[in-house]
Amino acid sequence: MLYQSVLKGGELPVWLILLVIGLVFPPIVSCCLSLYFFLRYKQTNYLIPFAFYFVLFLTYNFFSIDNLGRFRRATRFISEDWYLGDPLTNLMRVGMQWADLQCSFFFFLYILAVYVLFLKTLEHCTMQAKDWPFFVIFVTTLSFRNSMDLLYYCLSVVFGVWFITRKDTLTLFNFCLLIPLTYLLHPGFLIILLPALGLYWAIKQDLNGNMRIYYWALLGIFVFYWILSRVGSIPLMGVPVIDSVTMMFKSYTSVGYWGIRTSSISGISYTIMYYIVPLIYFFIFLVSLRYRAIIRQPLVLAIFQTALLMYPNFINYVTLTERTLLVLSITSVLTLLMLVDTKKINLTIQHIVLYCVLIFLFTSFKGTGAVQLRNVFRAGSYQEIRNRSYFLPSFMLLDYKNYGYSDSFLKENRHITY
Repeated sequence: MLYQSVLKGGELPVWLILLVIGLVFPPIVSCCLSLYFFLRYKQTNYLIPFAFYFVLFLTYNFFSIDNLGRFRRATRFISEDWYLGDPLTNLMRVGMQWADLQCSFFFFLYILAVYVLFLKTLEHCTMQAKDWPFFVIFVTTLSFRNSMDLLYYCLSVVFGVWFITRKDTLTLFNFCLLIPLTYLLHPGFLIILLPALGLYWAIKQDLNGNMRIYYWALLGIFVFYWILSRVGSIPLMGVPVIDSVTMMFKSYTSVGYWGIRTSSISGISYTIMYYIVPLIYFFIFLVSLRYRAIIRQPLVLAIFQTALLMYPNFINYVTLTERTLLVLSITSVLTLLMLVDTKKINLTIQHIVLYCVLIFLFTSFKGTGAVQLRNVFRAGSYQEIRNRSYFLPSFMLLDYKNYGYSDSFLKENRHITY
């Protein structure tokens, strides 16, 4: 029956059959097989099994320092409402305690969700032929630091843009779903998303001829972030959901390693990361100002422009800077793709490929220290586990307890040097 369904295009989709077949091969082989089908048939669904095996491979060759902290929180019982603080870690805790699942399995699922949601977002943001340029953009837009170390925040951002691009017209009901769902994944994204909703409304007014409202909205958002970056603290409201966001913002803006920057930005790597690349985002911002009326997804554009207005005001805050750059890295690519589709600018998808590859290579060499195995685990402890991803069948590698970075391995071999 399965053989007949493959031949006749039956109920089972071919990409799902390809995913099942890939389980008997090592991840690299399964990735190549999926890529071959994608390039031959130009159907993006073949990149779903690619993402599955690509992420499986990543989880054996990288491990996030932040994920170690999430694992440690998951091993402690914390009496709190599930929707406050850290719902994804709470879910992990339940799976570890009641289903004997390893934390690495949850990280695999979360990272996979990032890539699959981003794939679907790309589908909705470009009408370009789904061939090798599309594939390269898909793989290189998400740096390993963002997709693995800043995992929860990245998942919240990618989920947000995916949710937005699913529909041509957004309703009040859509917004009532979008805000709490992104909050549950990571409430930190709301500091950009909520002002972006206001800018989205202004863009809509601009399309109706009220151009002044749009420019006043841009100015208002910039002033809002300027004030927010200079206030000492935000008073608590007595509402647990709001207060949890307020306390998180306070921790990001207080004196500390992840709060206020204690030293000036210097060195070629940091100069490129914090000045040169954002300058590219600024040029994209200027182009998007001119062509905002014909960009297909105005709320994605609003998120990009809002993040750009936030960035210079919070450059002296470590955590808020890196997370704003994450939003800009994703939404800038989506904005560029939509600009190319307008055919109004002298830009091709090949230019976007070059843009993505160059930034990906830079971040891979200069921005992945937090996910390098040598910076997370004791020397000599992880080589055998990493090597398994090159020769063991993928279905065996899904057993993180016996073949991967198990919970017991994390407890015994963590040795953070980064």
